[in-house]
Amino acid sequence: MHKDLLANLDYNDLADDMKIVAEVCGMETARILIEKLGGVTIIIPKPLSMARLVDRYILKSHNYNKSSRAIALDLCMNEKYIRRRLRKLLDLKVRNEVN
Repeated sequence: MHKDLLANLDYNDLADDMKIVAEVCGMETARILIEKLGGVTIIIPKPLSMARLVDRYILKSHNYNKSSRAIALDLCMNEKYIRRRLRKLLDLKVRNEVN
């Protein structure tokens, strides 16, 4: 029944949040999300709030000899924070290699 109902889904039927999804990802994606995840609240994180992603980026950039300043500029973060985080990540990496 839901598929028949959703086949008639129009952009104007969508709530404001789903209109954003439709504009960014397309109506078909909005339709699939409504069909498969209707009623579920989803938080979409900002990339910089994804700590593991940021840590991998910092390490990868460091491995390509990118300076802490350049990494900080890429991420719009404080250079001092990048240096501290990099030291911590490198220390963890060394400890994991020893174990």
